[in-house]
Amino acid sequence: MAYARKQGIMCSSYIDDIFNKAAKIDLCHKNTTTLMTLLRQLGFIPNEQKSHLLPTKQLVHLGRLYNTTEMSVMVPPQKLQRISATALSIKTKQYVSLRQVAHILGLIEDARAAMTIAASHYRGLQQQLTHNLAHHSWDYHIQLNQASEEDLSWWIHKAANFNGRPIQTVSPDMVIQSDASLVGWGAVCANKTVQGRWTQQEKSHHINVLEILAAKLAIQSFLQDKSKMEVKLQMDNTTAVAYLKHQGGSRSQSLCKVALQIWQFCEQRSINLTVEHLPGRNHTSLTVKSKIKHTNSPGFLDCHDYQLDTKIFQRICDHFYQPEIDLFASRITKQLPQFVSWKRSPQAFAVNAFTLRWTGKSIYMFPPPPLISRCLQKLRIDQARAIVITPVWPQSPWYPLLLQMSCQKPLLLPRHKNLLIEPHTGKPPRINLMPLAAWLLSGNTTETWEFQKQQQKYYSKLSAEGHLSNMTSSGENMLAGVINRKQIQFLVLSQ
Repeated sequence: MAYARKQGIMCSSYIDDIFNKAAKIDLCHKNTTTLMTLLRQLGFIPNEQKSHLLPTKQLVHLGRLYNTTEMSVMVPPQKLQRISATALSIKTKQYVSLRQVAHILGLIEDARAAMTIAASHYRGLQQQLTHNLAHHSWDYHIQLNQASEEDLSWWIHKAANFNGRPIQTVSPDMVIQSDASLVGWGAVCANKTVQGRWTQQEKSHHINVLEILAAKLAIQSFLQDKSKMEVKLQMDNTTAVAYLKHQGGSRSQSLCKVALQIWQFCEQRSINLTVEHLPGRNHTSLTVKSKIKHTNSPGFLDCHDYQLDTKIFQRICDHFYQPEIDLFASRITKQLPQFVSWKRSPQAFAVNAFTLRWTGKSIYMFPPPPLISRCLQKLRIDQARAIVITPVWPQSPWYPLLLQMSCQKPLLLPRHKNLLIEPHTGKPPRINLMPLAAWLLSGNTTETWEFQKQQQKYYSKLSAEGHLSNMTSSGENMLAGVINRKQIQFLVLSQ
């Protein structure tokens, strides 16, 4: 091989197989003739019947199909059909031996080099095999679990759609850098940054798990609305990089689980992901790295990052209606699967609720107090309806609008220390000391007028202190205020 390569022949060998390539047909043919002559002179007898001596753009070599027209390498169709047939045979059996599971894993492993996401669809089988082999022999029979059956189903029904990978390295359309600390996570892409804090539960994970979770959140943040593109992810944690490159692993179930979630996300969007280790000293997102190590950094100073008690939230929904979207939330404070964040956030349906049209949406919102007035104006402009949580502040300029836009009696929420919680600290925020109410508001004046007509008239003047200052959680109705000489009563939600 050294002699041939010195002659400018581009070739590779594996035991007794030799592969030759060239840019032009005549050059490829010439190099093949030179190699055949060289082998004979060295005393070898080439098997011409098994050899492919004419230049071609498609060639099977070492069990893989090389296509220089599309510049791809694939699993030959007949081999892929064999994997699919074996997977179907195993899946239809009620019990299978560990030896049979190992057999299908061997077939998949052979195809792995020619399929970008092959490894992400055998981890269930691998984990079940490893677990059982620790206690039983190869002939022990098991019933496949859900993860193993899902792996087999993919090889039966979907594998053909993902056959092949590029021969050459493709330049990425986007480069994402992510990082994590014990406090929070952050990422940067094309000078855009995203970051957040961990919940109390997430903080208990090992730093390796936090690093791969940061990668997942970064990818969700920047690629939520993207598809059919090349993306490079750069991280400074070698363990997280290894689990992503290998599409999972067998030593840590936590790392494997997150790695598979990332690859599933990319698979659903036809995103080709490459992962690269970038040492911390070369990490360009130094601003993000410095911020996520300290809770006092500007990126973390969000005094409105709190969540209403989930049981109280559900009781509010049972009383009014079940909303579909939470307009002011983050990944760790959302009450509903679909939410809108104030800043770029993973899993968010959109960023900045004020850029959306609220008409026709089933809305829940707990806006920061400085944005309440703007929210009420938006409800009116869009003629929308929403459950709105606010402090009971009669002195605020927006309070009369709450009364005016109400279309049902508001709920006065119970005052207990865990009514509001900061998920990143597990402690109540300062606003927890204030009385809160849940309002069903409408921007439709006809609807609000109908509600007001049904309320009792109010004849007395409000005292200087106002009725609201004497409210208790006794279960009795309390006066929220007066609008158009009609009194709006609170319904007190008991603890």
